[in-house]
Amino acid sequence: LKLNIQHLAADALRPGSILSAASRFSDAMENVTKLRLDTEWVTVHKRLRLVGMGRSSFRLPWSADIHEIATNQYMAALIGLLTACNIKELWVGEDGVVAREELWQRIFFALPSLKKLVLGPWSSYSVGLLSALYSRDESVGLALPCPALRELVILGQIEEPGFMEGVYNLLVQRKTRGFPISRVSLCRKSSPRTSLKDGRPDYVETFREVVQDVRFEIADHYPEMT
Repeated sequence: LKLNIQHLAADALRPGSILSAASRFSDAMENVTKLRLDTEWVTVHKRLRLVGMGRSSFRLPWSADIHEIATNQYMAALIGLLTACNIKELWVGEDGVVAREELWQRIFFALPSLKKLVLGPWSSYSVGLLSALYSRDESVGLALPCPALRELVILGQIEEPGFMEGVYNLLVQRKTRGFPISRVSLCRKSSPRTSLKDGRPDYVETFREVVQDVRFEIADHYPEMT
């Protein structure tokens, strides 16, 4: 079964349209097991784009701008969509809309089956995304988002110390609280003057202090969600 709801793009400017899309195809939404969330420019505004794939699929471009994403109506619609799916793999591309930790927490709590998280490639990083995976939300007590999360993939070369420190803290916190990430994969794009030896960052060994399976590769192209 293949769902194509690109014709809903015009309606997607309305916050409630995501929920209405999910309700139209509720019988098949559980077959959507992969989700890509990123940002694209529409005229002068950044808007969130959602692409779901699996046995069924959907594409919702321009679903919300930075002002709409924080509204209760939009978040209720987004959580309704994610809850209707069975997301096991989440790809987060360039993030220019969802930034606050609280918003990421709402999204992650709607993904209890998530096993694999792919981040990047980014030109900058979102601290709120990383901390949302282990920070306490008083409204749900000691519950931890994404209890099934076991694999973290980072695409691109982010040398800012704050980002790698945030990743390390995430790994430590998840392990300490009994929900460890068991594999970390780092992928950089090759260049004429890059080799596997001189391209390996120092923090690979730092991550191995917490996670035994840490992989690093230099590739001609970044992987895509398929």
